[in-house]
Amino acid sequence: MRLKVINLIRAVLPALLFLAVIYAALWQYKKQTQPTPVRYLVAEQALRKGDTAGARQDFEKVLHVRPTDLTAYAGAIDTCIAANRLDLAAEYIELALQKVTSLNRFERARFYALLAQQYATIESVPNQKRAKEAAKKALDLVPEDSSFQNTYGYILADNATGKGPDTDAALKILRAALSSMKGAPNTMADAAARPLLTPLTEDSYGWALVKNGDYAEAITVLTQAIVDYPQNSGAAEVKATYYHLGEAHRLAGQFQEARNAYQNSLYLDAHYPDALAGIAKLPEDAKPGVQSPSAPTAPVKPELKK
Repeated sequence: MRLKVINLIRAVLPALLFLAVIYAALWQYKKQTQPTPVRYLVAEQALRKGDTAGARQDFEKVLHVRPTDLTAYAGAIDTCIAANRLDLAAEYIELALQKVTSLNRFERARFYALLAQQYATIESVPNQKRAKEAAKKALDLVPEDSSFQNTYGYILADNATGKGPDTDAALKILRAALSSMKGAPNTMADAAARPLLTPLTEDSYGWALVKNGDYAEAITVLTQAIVDYPQNSGAAEVKATYYHLGEAHRLAGQFQEARNAYQNSLYLDAHYPDALAGIAKLPEDAKPGVQSPSAPTAPVKPELKK
C-alpha cells in the first residue's frame, strides 16, 4: 500500500509542480497589473505621507505593463492632483505627451492645457514661463478653441506687469474668444462648457484690461462676469473675479468700491492672500474689518455687496 502511494505521488508530482509554476506566474502578473485602482489609492496614500518613492513605484508598476495607455497616465495624474502633488502631476503629464503617440490633436492640446494649469500653480507670477509655454502649445494645436484661448490669454495677462506685448496679445486672444462665444455652440461639449467658460473668459479679459490701464472698461466687464457665473460655480473662480474687480476699482481711485469687492472675495475665502493684499493697499479709512464668515454657496451679486 505504501509503495502504491509513493508511486502515485511520483506520478502526480510533475503535474502539481507545473500547476504551481502556472499559478505563480498568474499571481505575479496579477500583482503587476491588477487591480490598477487599488494601486492608485495606495500611491495617493503614500503621497499624502510624503513617500514619493513609494508612490512612484506603484505608478511604474502600472505604466511598465501599459506604457502607451492613456488611461494609465490619466489615473496617475489624477492621483497626484488629488494628493496636491502638482509637481509630480506635471511630470506624468509630460511623460504622457511623450509616450502616448495615439493622442489626437485635441487630446494633446487638453494635456498641454492641463500642464499649464499645474505650472501656473507651481510657478509664481510674473515668471510663469513653463505655464505660458504649455498654454501656447495647447492653443497652437487647436487655435479655434475658446477654452484654450482663455487659458493662454489669462496666463499672459496674469504675468503682465503693465502695458506691453503680452497684454496686447492677451487682449486680442480674449476678444476673439468672447466673440466666438456669441454664436451658437459647435458641439454638445461646447454647449455644456459655455455657461461657465463665458464668465471665466470675461474675467480673463477684464484682468487683461486692468493690466492695460483700462479700468473703467475692466469694471464693466468684470461686473458682468460676476453676474454671468452660474449659481453652482466654485468659490475659487468667483473669488478671483471679485479680487480683479477690487484691483480695477482701487487703481481707478474708487476705494469704497474696491473695499466691497475685496470683502466679497473674502466672503468666499477668508484667507485669500490676493484679496488680503489688496485690502492692505487701501487707504486706512477704506479698509474693512476682515472677518471669517461662512462662504456663500453662490456668487455674491453686485447688488448684494456689503
